[in-house]
Amino acid sequence: MKGSGLLALLLVGLAGDLASGTEKKEHGSPHTDKDGGHDEAHDAEAILGSQAAANEFSKLTPEEAKQQLTDIVKKIDTNKDTFVSKEELTAWILKSFIVLDFEEAAKSLKDYDANKDGKITWKEYVKRMESTENDTKSDSYKTMMKEDKNKFTVADVNKDGALTMKEYAAFMHPYDFEHMHDLELDTSMSSIDKNKDGKVSLKEFVGEGFEKDEEANKDHFDKFDKNKDGFLDREEIRPWILPENDDEARNEADHLISQTDHNRDGKMSMEEILEKVTVWGGSAATTYKGNHDEL
Repeated sequence: MKGSGLLALLLVGLAGDLASGTEKKEHGSPHTDKDGGHDEAHDAEAILGSQAAANEFSKLTPEEAKQQLTDIVKKIDTNKDTFVSKEELTAWILKSFIVLDFEEAAKSLKDYDANKDGKITWKEYVKRMESTENDTKSDSYKTMMKEDKNKFTVADVNKDGALTMKEYAAFMHPYDFEHMHDLELDTSMSSIDKNKDGKVSLKEFVGEGFEKDEEANKDHFDKFDKNKDGFLDREEIRPWILPENDDEARNEADHLISQTDHNRDGKMSMEEILEKVTVWGGSAATTYKGNHDEL
């Protein structure tokens, strides 16, 4: 299913087919472009539910874009009161995050699936990795592959030795799938906890690339140090390593509302939204292309 067919799938099927999805995706916050401004391409992905659909949308005429956006808004408006609330928009964006995960996995799977059976075995994964890495004997490569093997095993939910597209999405984006979280916490703790005492010091925390300003570092650290013992234990690093996707969706919703809700009544009418087609539909070109045949 490609081209306009993809967009039709997203418009017609996203609200129903993905309503039962429970996986989360963390997409970074805030969303900025290379110049530090808000990334309009991300707005498109969050609303259209797909990188490819965002790219497709940007090619529509103004009239076509308004019609497509009208169809989407009617789906976002789940209580059918002719307005879009923050809650409705946040719920929609969370669903779109799921589609973005699956879209990226479907595209990448094709590169690793040597026998084209729609799955990736560990052998296929290793073969592909060895073909793209310059030094497969280095310690860093061996460590990476050991971690990937552990991740592959946990992602393989049905334990058949191969990853389906949805399982591969969890392998690619372990932070976004709840059943992968314990492994990610363990892997991250092992990497950050340099002296292997089972906790993270401020020095170890700063070593992960936070602000150079000492006071900013300490303030950031203290937000996670709930028991105020000067260290972060495994559970205290959880919100740092695994930030909530709900917050990211709300932030994206807040941005769109701030750009759209002219009368500041806390909800958006169809008229207000259609006046901001480029904000909602994304006139900026998106980074990726793909399709949802696998979905």
